[in-house]
Amino acid sequence: RPSLGHKACGIPNFASKGYVFRDGSCFDCVEPVPLLKEGWRRLVQIVEQAAAGTDHIRIDIFVTPGGNLVVNEANISFLKISKFPPQLIEEMRKRWL
Repeated sequence: RPSLGHKACGIPNFASKGYVFRDGSCFDCVEPVPLLKEGWRRLVQIVEQAAAGTDHIRIDIFVTPGGNLVVNEANISFLKISKFPPQLIEEMRKRWL
């Protein structure tokens, strides 16, 4: 069920299909990342530029059906309230450095 803000702005309801790390590896992915190598490199570049100077921030990017990258949101995020699965939090802890 979409949040009221999403519904008011016409944003469809969505569900996670996995979590992709900087190196392109994926945790709990149900399908391959919808980008070629160059598209992934560009996505990482956009996220690193948006997150520069921050300690912990979540950057949400939509990949359009045409393969364009659209920054949707940048938000401070705390792992304790993230609702990430415990296995993902452990994987993030391992990859922190």
